[in-house]
Amino acid sequence: MDHLSAEGKAIYETVSSANNRSHEKLTADLRVMIATTVADSVKAALDTEVTTKVNAAVERMKMYSDGIEEELRESLGLASQGSDPAPIYRPPEGDAEIGPEGHRAATTTRGKDPRASQPYVPLPARGIQPQLGSGT
Repeated sequence: MDHLSAEGKAIYETVSSANNRSHEKLTADLRVMIATTVADSVKAALDTEVTTKVNAAVERMKMYSDGIEEELRESLGLASQGSDPAPIYRPPEGDAEIGPEGHRAATTTRGKDPRASQPYVPLPARGIQPQLGSGT
């Protein structure tokens, strides 16, 4: 660099400075691109892993609840010898009548009446004797 003229040194410094700025900008852009790519890859991997784990947990709960259902059927004497002739259909999105709180919004037995949320008390416990038969 000692053998360059003053004009040559000025050109060298200008080109060198522009090269350094360009290199720093490309390095910063490359770092952003790498960070974005890694973040997207990690997010995709985590989403896949979480979805897989949640689906597995849902399947385990379905198997557990089906096992409890079968035990209940057996205890009530409703279990069949072979396969269940009338399997219970459970829609994957849930019951259409179930509200946001997880309870049925309104049915024929539980309406908007304030007493509807109270437990059922049989007639004899309320002091009312049921009338059996049609009157012979």
